[in-house]
Amino acid sequence: MCGSNIQFLQLRSVDLPNLFEEAIQESEVKKQDIKKAEAELNKVTVEVDTRIKSAQFQKNVSINIAEGDASAMIQQNQASVDSLIQVQNAQSAAYKKLKESLGMNNEDLLSFIKTKVVKNYEGKDLALNIDSPVKRKLK
Repeated sequence: MCGSNIQFLQLRSVDLPNLFEEAIQESEVKKQDIKKAEAELNKVTVEVDTRIKSAQFQKNVSINIAEGDASAMIQQNQASVDSLIQVQNAQSAAYKKLKESLGMNNEDLLSFIKTKVVKNYEGKDLALNIDSPVKRKLK
């Protein structure tokens, strides 16, 4: 048996009908258009994915900043509350010691505190309700 195996064939001059040649050219142009469209689709897909990832990253940054601000605010408020409680406890202990050392009753201590508040008031308007000395002696 005799045979041959052809690996490559090149035609140097082939004359095809015009319609056939135009169809081949149009087919090649369409293939190029398809490749351009696929490349554009890939480009747009990458751009959209990049924008999505960027938006997700920015969202996470915004959430982290907001959570950090909220945490800082909570800690600052808690510190203010703790400080106020300490001041009130110290003031209460000081008033207790003053009351005991001067032998005051509750009414005397309240009168002292009211006098101190009026003395230290720095506002423009102050309304007071003061018992008449006569009424106080009658009690």
